[in-house]
Amino acid sequence: MNEFYNVCVKCEAWFDDMTWLLSIKWVNMLDTPELFDEETDSDQLLPSEAGAKYEELAKDTTNILRGTCLASEFRLTSGECSIKVDNMVGSLARDRMLNDLIIDFCIRYICSTLGDCYAMSSFAPTMGWPNPPKTRISTFHYQEQPCITPYYYNPLCGKDYRPTMEVIYLTTVATFFRDWHDKTVPNMDFSVEANGVWLDAPKQPDGTSCGVLCIAQTYAMLKYNFRLTSVATTGGEISITRLRIMWVILMQLDVTTASNKRAKAVEATGLKLFKAFKI
Repeated sequence: MNEFYNVCVKCEAWFDDMTWLLSIKWVNMLDTPELFDEETDSDQLLPSEAGAKYEELAKDTTNILRGTCLASEFRLTSGECSIKVDNMVGSLARDRMLNDLIIDFCIRYICSTLGDCYAMSSFAPTMGWPNPPKTRISTFHYQEQPCITPYYYNPLCGKDYRPTMEVIYLTTVATFFRDWHDKTVPNMDFSVEANGVWLDAPKQPDGTSCGVLCIAQTYAMLKYNFRLTSVATTGGEISITRLRIMWVILMQLDVTTASNKRAKAVEATGLKLFKAFKI
């Protein structure tokens, strides 16, 4: 029975998300936030032209959501990360707080798109860091480590949390760096930065957009734009940003659905029979 009610809750969340996508007058939106502007072909648009693009993105998103089930899985081309519709519904649209999977997926997508950035799993501080990659550490310019804490957005707003965040850095990122360095460039000295730099955080218009702004801040910083660190975002910008995140996830080419999963299973069974009977 628990599973039945869980499905009912997800179906209601799906309906509410669709209502949100269809009810907003996207065509009247004039805000032009930065997150995924290039990926959605919105970076060169004037404010007066942006609304039509948002309307198009919303239409694409609703069409895909209509044609997928909760078990449909969207995977990055690199294969590093995937997310199911079940994990996205009720956790991204409207005024929902993003879950860890959405944040992890988006940050990995950003890093894989830029090419010179390495994304560590947001679960590393609690589950342990992975084995260092075989690629030389010198080929990357940035390493991104999202830290999920029970304090939500507070560490980005108050200085009182900095010691806690620094401990997370020293026990995960710094150790991972050293292991990666020793594995890929063992004959080079390990350089250590003496002083870290803390950046300001953008102000959210509500109490549920912290995850959205963490993704937006990551995108901005890795593209050498620090404007977002000192601005107060509007509700319209947050809605557009949520829409773009949904669109980027749902437009991934590697998709596992119930139908193609069955097709792959049938194909695999056919190959096994072929080998067994040497047809």
